[in-house]
Amino acid sequence: MSEQDTGVMEKGYLDAEEALPEENQNQGKKKLALPKIKVPSPKNLLAKIKSLPQLFKRPKFIIISSLVILSLIILLAFFKLSSKSNYTPSVDVVELPLVSPTPNVDPEFEAIKKQVDEYNSNLGKLNTDLKDLAFPQVDLKISF
Repeated sequence: MSEQDTGVMEKGYLDAEEALPEENQNQGKKKLALPKIKVPSPKNLLAKIKSLPQLFKRPKFIIISSLVILSLIILLAFFKLSSKSNYTPSVDVVELPLVSPTPNVDPEFEAIKKQVDEYNSNLGKLNTDLKDLAFPQVDLKISF
């Protein structure tokens, strides 16, 4: 193609296409460079250490640190809740001692109980005596 056949716009495209392979070749030849680490001077370190208390007083730092701590606490709580433990609660069976057949009894109470039993037996004998007796015969024909 001659220059007369191509327009100004097309020349720009053609120039860009021809330049691309050369740039790609240059990029392949470049070596990867490691970032340079700057070692801070001791004076700057002392100044930064002295400015730490001011950092802790800033509300932005306080809010961010409290949110981080709170989220960690919540995360740990969820892990604790979600963990399945092999703990089986043991039920302590309390064995109640059986009541002894001869409980300790107060002697005065025993004497009163004996008197009540005698009285009840006497009442029982009285009832049987009344049952054995015949109904009284009364002559209701009274004449004058």
